[in-house]
Amino acid sequence: MEENAISINECHGKFFVWNAQDVHQLWNNYHIVGTLVGCHPYKSHQSSLLGLPLQLLPAEAKLLLEKGYAKLVQIKNFNDIDSESNKKFYKEHYKKLFLEQQEFYKEGRQKEIHSMADKILEGKKKKLLKLKKNNSEQERVKSSEPVCNETVLQENSFNEINCNTITRDSVIDEEMKKIKPISEDLCMVQLFTECPWKNMEVCKNDWQLMNSDKEKLQYAVFCDLWEKGYYITPGIKFGGDFLAYAGNPTLYHALYIIVCVQYGETFSPLRLIALSRLGTHVKKTAVLATVKPSGRVDYLSIRWEGSRKLDTPIKETDS
Repeated sequence: MEENAISINECHGKFFVWNAQDVHQLWNNYHIVGTLVGCHPYKSHQSSLLGLPLQLLPAEAKLLLEKGYAKLVQIKNFNDIDSESNKKFYKEHYKKLFLEQQEFYKEGRQKEIHSMADKILEGKKKKLLKLKKNNSEQERVKSSEPVCNETVLQENSFNEINCNTITRDSVIDEEMKKIKPISEDLCMVQLFTECPWKNMEVCKNDWQLMNSDKEKLQYAVFCDLWEKGYYITPGIKFGGDFLAYAGNPTLYHALYIIVCVQYGETFSPLRLIALSRLGTHVKKTAVLATVKPSGRVDYLSIRWEGSRKLDTPIKETDS
């Protein structure tokens, strides 16, 4: 097993990866996709864009464990979680994350100020000129004295000099001083991306995955496709077992709908037609995958061609 093996958490027969760096490693180094099933921290009131944890297919988890790329972990003792030391660690960890969020907010405001500095500068100059103009008009009304053109020119030049003293750097410094730390009640609720307690242990290699005949067939097909370099995701939404991609699914469309069938299994023409027409309709190729007694994985692609026109018309003959 590698020293930096990915930690897979098992919960009621499902497998999750909570660490963001581990997920990045799965996607980039091992072309394992999984499915994000957690609430997105920035868009919590929607379900189209999800976040950690990453849920793995049983086939994905078994392959990673067999290859030594991952380890199965669990909490040593659930009773220890409620101890005073763990409560203290939790509070300190929460406070640390709160301070990090404050710093993140400050950095975000600084970036906004730098990007908007020119507009803020222009607005301040306009505001200053308008204010000077209003003050001058009020003073003239009070004094009721006639104003000569020379006085107007002197005031305009005075306003321009004051406006020129406002620079982009001075505006940025002024806005930076206005940044106040956000209070804890205004911060987002922190969702831990992995177990904050460190009492985790590696499970023994007595896990039982993919043991039925159907699961063994699926695992053999999955491993063969993985060895060929394909990215694989569940194919249930297209009526198959897997979807196979030539590259990362965030950049590519699926090429194949993989349907796993036992060697020697009979297929009705209706099912073949349904699969082939489905594949053609969604612009993918339906593929039947099976494992021969020799252990070799074979594939048969099917595609709906539709009706063909005859090259020559049918001639009617007298009987």
